[in-house]
Amino acid sequence: MTSISALWSTLDTTVQQWLLDNPGTMVLPRTYVNRVEAGTGEVLCLDEHGEHWLSAEEMDFLKGKRSNAPRTHDWQEDITRRSAPALGLDPHLEALDQ
Repeated sequence: MTSISALWSTLDTTVQQWLLDNPGTMVLPRTYVNRVEAGTGEVLCLDEHGEHWLSAEEMDFLKGKRSNAPRTHDWQEDITRRSAPALGLDPHLEALDQ
């Protein structure tokens, strides 16, 4: 059985980014499994649905990758932008409050 950690350097960047952006996942969906297998020529251990369940070792590997990965999304900026109307910065919402 081939693991995500062993294949990491050969994985499609879309698959890598998905794995980094979805820290709560324990399953690599079939769509991404297909990309891994097509891109690497390696076969992952699959369940009856064609999905790959991440092992504890793979989860640890991904946790380490996430902690060392550059930030691709500024969550704080998103929170501030979404909170801006509540702070009275959106005149349309202010009108609704009156």
